[in-house]
Amino acid sequence: MCFRLLLRAQELFGTEAVFFQRLHIMYMKHTFLLVAAMLFLGQASAEAQNRVRLETDLSPTSFARQVEPLASGAVKYEEKGSVRKFSCEMEDLFFVQTVIVRRGSIVLGILDVDNFGMIDLNLETELGDRITRMRAGNVIRVYDFDTGRQLFFARLQPRN
Repeated sequence: MCFRLLLRAQELFGTEAVFFQRLHIMYMKHTFLLVAAMLFLGQASAEAQNRVRLETDLSPTSFARQVEPLASGAVKYEEKGSVRKFSCEMEDLFFVQTVIVRRGSIVLGILDVDNFGMIDLNLETELGDRITRMRAGNVIRVYDFDTGRQLFFARLQPRN
């Protein structure tokens, strides 16, 4: 059976040496494509490994819960290469006018609460914002600007 295939291949491709040269070229093309695909997948995998995605819901303090039980919020942080993004969104903050969002001693933003009781802080290094590198376990705190009283806190967690 194999001998018949070889004879048929010789009829199609010419002499045996030419057949094997063509077979070798075809093999090399497939090998090159396979290696290129593996490198591409490896690069995509490396980019995914260099990506940091953290998020969590903001937990209200007992004071915030007493004053406005519906007040809530969430924080997100994403880092991919040298690009960093941070967002903090809160709603139902009718009991304060201005808030301070902090990570440790670093002030991330001072925002006025809008007429709907909402704030939306969006920072991006691509837009010129300065964002310090964050890691899982970093604590974000939100304070009332006027009184200095803590309203919310969150510990950043990896996003699946």
